[in-house]
Amino acid sequence: MRAVIEFVVTNRLFTILFMFVVVLAALTNLPNLRISQLPTVEMPTLLIDVTLPGASAHEIEQRVINPVEEKLETTRDLNRFETAISNSRANILMEYSHGVDIDDEYVDINSKINNIMAELPDETEITVAKQSPIDIIVSFVIAVVSSTATDSERVAVAEELKRKLREVPNLAEVELMKPDQEIRVELDLARLHRYGIDVAQVHQAIQGNNRFLPTGTFELGDKAISVLAFSGGYKSLDAPRDTLLLTKTGSALALRDVATVTQAIDKNALRTRVDGAAATMVTMKMSADANVFTVRDEIIGVIESMQDDLPVDTSIEWLFDVADGVDYKLRELFTNIMQGIVILTLVLLFSVGWRSGLIIAMMLPISLLLSVVGLSATDYGIQEISLAGFVISLGLIVDNGIVVGENVSKNETYRGMNSMEAAIDGASSVMSPLLSATATTALAFAPLFLLTSPTGLFLHSMV
Repeated sequence: MRAVIEFVVTNRLFTILFMFVVVLAALTNLPNLRISQLPTVEMPTLLIDVTLPGASAHEIEQRVINPVEEKLETTRDLNRFETAISNSRANILMEYSHGVDIDDEYVDINSKINNIMAELPDETEITVAKQSPIDIIVSFVIAVVSSTATDSERVAVAEELKRKLREVPNLAEVELMKPDQEIRVELDLARLHRYGIDVAQVHQAIQGNNRFLPTGTFELGDKAISVLAFSGGYKSLDAPRDTLLLTKTGSALALRDVATVTQAIDKNALRTRVDGAAATMVTMKMSADANVFTVRDEIIGVIESMQDDLPVDTSIEWLFDVADGVDYKLRELFTNIMQGIVILTLVLLFSVGWRSGLIIAMMLPISLLLSVVGLSATDYGIQEISLAGFVISLGLIVDNGIVVGENVSKNETYRGMNSMEAAIDGASSVMSPLLSATATTALAFAPLFLLTSPTGLFLHSMV
């Protein structure tokens, strides 16, 4: 260890060149470094989504899930295999043991499912996705707000905004949050009685013609029933209006002759308001390797491009911006670094002088830039967990700098050594205890890196 220290101290040009290379490498990699709120964690989990339009839960289980489960039952290294089934769709959760290459398993599962697709109903759709906690976290939320526009006008603006946002390359998902629509059928009970048609017959006719997807809950009030509209089955309002009914005489009659069919917002749908005005929200999720500040700038560009074309009394408002939290954390880290530099300089000012104190204090920014270079070689990037590791390491750097600085000053003042000898002997004599103390602190966090739970994987970037 003494030889290394002696080489660094006696070869000043090498030391200065090394610092220059670190600064240059950090500044070069920083623009391309992933900056986000949370680390990207790839869990050893696959989620299989199954859709069979119009099928009951029992039908999906018998015709789709059972064959799929039979094909997947030979999969190895599984810790958990769970299936949830409902009308028209089902989900299969496959959780593997830690250490399994989830990319290989993803390819293997897709291959197995493709091999049995010919045996499944033609309408069956199956997708396999890798699961990560960050996939459920929304990064940005904006809203189209208007106090005078109708729901359809406001949603039309939000749809155009959504279309443009989907062109942003660093956005993985853009979703529009709007109330569900339903087809409402208001029956004329007097006419139904005249033609000998009962409500159950109307229900059966609607359900039969909309068989591709479930018609939902059939509600009968004094004069109305409600039929939920989905993407399949009926394609327009004219389709249910033209649904044929049989009268008591055996002749055909269109539903429009005994009922009023309209499209309306689901009466149980949640409504969104911003400062008292009606709003339609648009949520966005970033790509795993995106820079949060770059993505925000791209979103702002899209919003500004639409400002001139917005209807009167319509605006686009920010509701949630994850970049604000990341920016706050980075400013806090910078503040802590500056505080460390000031504390280290003031402490060493009275013991080794301002020049030596300032040189030793430079360890903090150099160490930070060296960490940036190291992070650029990983998938962690700069986020809240790695920033916590930065803050913890700052204390160690400050403590070690004070110890080395005071020991060098003691050699120079009380032992009569020249500056170079004092630096070499002062650093090498305390290097072993400093390394032991630093290793002890580091080992206290080492168990986090050994955890295989979702929490442990989430905290890996701190270590």
